[in-house]
Amino acid sequence: MNKNALASIVLGGILLFSGCSENQKATQNAHREVEQAQTQEKQESNFDKSIPVVGNLDESKTQNLQYEIAKKEDTSIGGVVRYSLRIVVPKGAEQEDIKAISEDIKQKMVEESSWKVRVLVMFFYDRAEDINEPYTVARAIWAPDGEIGKGIEVEEGNYWRHQFKYDLNEKAITPTEQEFVIHDEIKAALKGPGNPYSDNPPTGADVSEWSKQQSAKIRQWEEKVYEAVASKYNITVQRAKEIYLKIEMR
Repeated sequence: MNKNALASIVLGGILLFSGCSENQKATQNAHREVEQAQTQEKQESNFDKSIPVVGNLDESKTQNLQYEIAKKEDTSIGGVVRYSLRIVVPKGAEQEDIKAISEDIKQKMVEESSWKVRVLVMFFYDRAEDINEPYTVARAIWAPDGEIGKGIEVEEGNYWRHQFKYDLNEKAITPTEQEFVIHDEIKAALKGPGNPYSDNPPTGADVSEWSKQQSAKIRQWEEKVYEAVASKYNITVQRAKEIYLKIEMR
């Protein structure tokens, strides 16, 4: 075989390999573009599915809602955007009212956070004075599968798994305005000047004996307070105690 023929064969092989390589690259690029398009379509599909969960609120249920967000705290952790809200609702608010208010707040918080919030915890009260206490009306958690700890499992803006979990105080009986007044007066008086709750035993005292004396002192103090408030509102001491515990234990 002469040199010219050999050179032609080698050149042809190079061109053939080059052509195959270009075809392979074109095929790979095509596959890559298809995969990217499928991924984007899947993400958009998931995002679209989440929209009705947030935006499909029946406006007829929110037109007459009355509530006040008395306190809002950013409780975000580990990059998961979370908020805790304390909400005051009218006395006698029913379960359906709480659910409609929760939906309304969720909608607003999602929009306010630009679709970044992943967990909301709402505490409901029927008095602004109680917002630093455990909830008195209800609690609502909005999170993936209704669980606070699962906020890390989803991406921002994807609410497909989100749902509400309610803890409604079904047995709660809303006290009257006068009962609230009586309760507040008793509570203030119990913590008033001269109260024995923060007393400490004297140095070298018998702690056991001192504790007995202190317990008796506290009982006397509480009885004195109950008697004073009961006399002021013309009710029995027993009734004053019932009112105080009824509200305190809600």
